[in-house]
Amino acid sequence: GERVSLKMAAQTSEIDETVKKLSAHPGFGGYLIVNADGIPIRTSLDHAEAVQYAGLLTLLSTKSRAAIRELDPQNDVTFLRLRSNKHEILIAPGAPPTEVRGSMRLPRLFYVITLDTGPESGPLALS
Repeated sequence: GERVSLKMAAQTSEIDETVKKLSAHPGFGGYLIVNADGIPIRTSLDHAEAVQYAGLLTLLSTKSRAAIRELDPQNDVTFLRLRSNKHEILIAPGAPPTEVRGSMRLPRLFYVITLDTGPESGPLALS
C-alpha cells in the first residue's frame, strides 16, 4: 500500500545520494543493486557483467550471513568489503526479506560498488 510506496521512495532517494557521493571518488567503476532474489534491478554495469556480479556476490552475501548467524544467531552481516589486486568491492547486504501480508516480500536491496585499486586511487573513505 501507501506505506510500502513511501518506504521505496525513501530507499530510492538514499540510493541516489549514495551513488552520487561514491561516483565522485577517483577510480569509481560502477554500481549494482539487486532485489532479494539476486536479480539486478538497477546498475551502471553492462547486462552480462551485472548478471555475473549479482549471482556471485549474492551467493557470497548469503554464505557470509549464514556463517555469522552460525557463530552467533543474534548477529548479522551489515557490510562486506573485498579488495583484490585490481578492484575493491563494497557490499551492503541490507536486511533479510520481510514478510508483508502473507507471501509478499519487500525487496532487500544491496549495493555493489567496484573501484579501481590502482596506485592513483586510495581506499574509499566511507564516512
